[in-house]
Amino acid sequence: MIIEKLTELDDSKRILAAIFTVLIVGCICYYTIPGEFVIKLRACKAKYSSIETEYSRAQRYGTDSIKLQKKLEQTERQINEQRQTIFSNKQAFSFFENIDAFALAHNLRLISREISKPESLIVDEDAEQQQQFLKKQSANITVAGNYFDIVEFVNELTDRLQKVYITNFSIVLPEGAKFNPDASFDIALLTYLSEDVEK
Repeated sequence: MIIEKLTELDDSKRILAAIFTVLIVGCICYYTIPGEFVIKLRACKAKYSSIETEYSRAQRYGTDSIKLQKKLEQTERQINEQRQTIFSNKQAFSFFENIDAFALAHNLRLISREISKPESLIVDEDAEQQQQFLKKQSANITVAGNYFDIVEFVNELTDRLQKVYITNFSIVLPEGAKFNPDASFDIALLTYLSEDVEK
């Protein structure tokens, strides 16, 4: 039927009909064949965008993770620095046991050494979990000897990385004596429950 209609047309109209047909086929091809590619391209773009978002998120988490790791390392360093200023239970025991040896090394006579039981530093329930491992260990020491030796002895006790606190220091010359006063003081230090305790 279309062919019959075309045969009835003159040459110029046939040419126009052919051009028109080519244009229609071209338009159909343009909008159908590339349309599939456009849909696929859009799907790929969406997938790429999704992957890019996930990658950015992963990078952000990676950066956050690195920051957290650095903070953790810094906090761990600070804890270790603080721990170095505190005696472990084992170190505290050794320190108090060796006080008589320190005194003898400074030509002093140890008159008394009363070591008290460790006291907890807990002041309220909130602090209990944070400070349950910290204790205060103290002793009352009395030595007799030369004044300068006493000063050197006290300096040796306090001249260390761990903090040692001297309180209630008194020095008196015994009745009737001209030399070698008695020095009495309380010595206190902080201890923590360490992993090396009594291994």
